[in-house]
Amino acid sequence: SPAFNTPKGADPAGEVALICPSTLASAIASDDPPLVLEATVGCAASGASCFVPGAVLFDLAAVDVYEEDATGSPLPLPGNYNLRPPAALRAALERHGVRARRRCVVYTQCRRHTTAAREAQERGHHHRYRPAASREGVADPIVAARLVWCLAYAGVERVALLDGGMSLWLDGGFPVAGEPSPAAPVADFFDGRGGAFPRRPEYRASVEEVAAAVAASGGGGGGGGGLRIGDVRAPCEFAGEGHDYAYAMPHGRIPGALPARWGPSTFVGSEYYAPRTGVLRRLITDNTIKSHY
Repeated sequence: SPAFNTPKGADPAGEVALICPSTLASAIASDDPPLVLEATVGCAASGASCFVPGAVLFDLAAVDVYEEDATGSPLPLPGNYNLRPPAALRAALERHGVRARRRCVVYTQCRRHTTAAREAQERGHHHRYRPAASREGVADPIVAARLVWCLAYAGVERVALLDGGMSLWLDGGFPVAGEPSPAAPVADFFDGRGGAFPRRPEYRASVEEVAAAVAASGGGGGGGGGLRIGDVRAPCEFAGEGHDYAYAMPHGRIPGALPARWGPSTFVGSEYYAPRTGVLRRLITDNTIKSHY
């Protein structure tokens, strides 16, 4: 778990890693415990009966913009379904006790439904998760992964995703808490050291940046001009044949994009993780897109 081996005070340039339950348990019991965040979407954590000790709930609505109509479909507004502006994003992190130099571990108890016969108003929406207490559906580490990315983008120096999430934690017999811990807000993300926020803007590409890069590479994203675009969607979406959203979405892909092996459908990313446990598969490497496609 390299995120926990970096010396204190070092600048690991936004280091991100997986962490197994046993390593996290040892870290929690140490003199320098990490900030543990349970990523949630809406009321997805309601009814949960146990948590990783010390975990603070973090609703993604605090960092993401979700502007929807009465049916739950996204409104066609600039920046919708995207991160909030930097000032609002930083304030949200500080409210949850996040600091650049304190290591963070993220997991989630959100579980996707997979039954095709679900009501149409539930089937396609990013926030339609089953309550944690029901244990129905499949583990969905993507919720936690988004928060991990957000923290790294903001500038948290050591971030880790709990491999297997709460399921693997429970299977290992590690201690649990009966309720989440309250957030302990901090006054300054940088602890008085100053610096630009977000600290790692290169971790996020805008539509304009990608469009300009595609144009500069001659309309391809397969490596020409140093650009490589991975399309992390289902095969039907990559091929422009359809999707599983409950609202209208355009078909097709960015010119020159390469398939990055998401899974069989919009909401099932089983190429990346074992659906019943959430354990990430050893699939993605630095050369995956280049060598496999």
